[in-house]
Amino acid sequence: MDSTQPELLRNVTYTELRREEIGAKFIVRGAIPSATAHREFIVPFVAAADGAGFDRYTTEGVIVAESAGDVDFTLYPSGLTKRWHVDGPFFLGKAGSNPRNEYPLLVPIDAAVLMVSANDLDDRNVRWLYVMFAAAFAFELARRYGAWYGALLLVLPQIAIEGEGGLLSAYSDIPLGAFIACAFFELIDGESPLRFGMWTSFALLTKSEGLPLTMLLMLAGAFVFRRRVALAFTTYVPALITLLMWRARISLSDENDFATLIFALPEHLARFLASLGAMAGQFIAFRDWGLFWLVVLVAAILLARRREWRPLALAGFVIIPMMILYAAIFAVTDWDMRVLTGNLAPRLMTHLLGPAFVLLARVTGGAPRASAT
Repeated sequence: MDSTQPELLRNVTYTELRREEIGAKFIVRGAIPSATAHREFIVPFVAAADGAGFDRYTTEGVIVAESAGDVDFTLYPSGLTKRWHVDGPFFLGKAGSNPRNEYPLLVPIDAAVLMVSANDLDDRNVRWLYVMFAAAFAFELARRYGAWYGALLLVLPQIAIEGEGGLLSAYSDIPLGAFIACAFFELIDGESPLRFGMWTSFALLTKSEGLPLTMLLMLAGAFVFRRRVALAFTTYVPALITLLMWRARISLSDENDFATLIFALPEHLARFLASLGAMAGQFIAFRDWGLFWLVVLVAAILLARRREWRPLALAGFVIIPMMILYAAIFAVTDWDMRVLTGNLAPRLMTHLLGPAFVLLARVTGGAPRASAT
């Protein structure tokens, strides 16, 4: 091979991959072979590069290395045919592609404020924000039911160590689960419809899954608060209108149109049953949850035997329809079933932790304490 031409590295291992800014360089850490006369190398990208912030059109790039061994080197993205310079409007900052264009903005705005304040766009600067969501969730559980319940949240494998959806992952599943939990706690208390509306509004603006979740909560709120639920709507309705108006004005993303696809569910009954089985399998997903969801299921059975219908009915009204809806949505997509059983189902179950902890606390003796005023 001509030493002036770049050598193709087929087995490069990425240990760090982040984009510093659109149209500029990427930082990659990898291993350069020691037995080579080349200083320029072509690095092929794989599908996993999409999740690291690369545009989906990126296929390969050129690196310039000073020496062999483990080094940090600058990677300049390129197109399929031109390997020697930044190619295409995306990398020149003239155009962008956002495959999550409809993602609610509450948490991203929080992160953006921190980035602007720090004058640094490195997303590692805001990861502590997501840790704080988990800590706040744990403190609220401890305040309401006792310290052991807060500690239990933080040692659940899905929360503590999972790379996708855990407290160090910078995913918004824990923030959504925390907001849903606080709204559910207000349902159980039945005291403040205004606080209930506030928590549901936060959940609505945190993740797309917040829309069906909060609609269920508002229906339950109408049962619990009766006419007083109007106070909850004073915060929830403006948040809902804002979300819908914003989505109507932005460009369409490449996300599936779930509202349309769901009507094709009868054509996907086999996948639906398989998806439903995967969601139900979370009750015995010991790798992700330990014994937590199995114990919650036992707690629900005990509450039924004791005829404590109110907390059981409220929790079931949220947990069961959402598990069915998540299974139905997955069934009408073309996603690989291994995605659901691998990491998606545990993330979705994180949204339902609040009702689950209420059931657990009612059976295990966690004494509910007065809510904050």
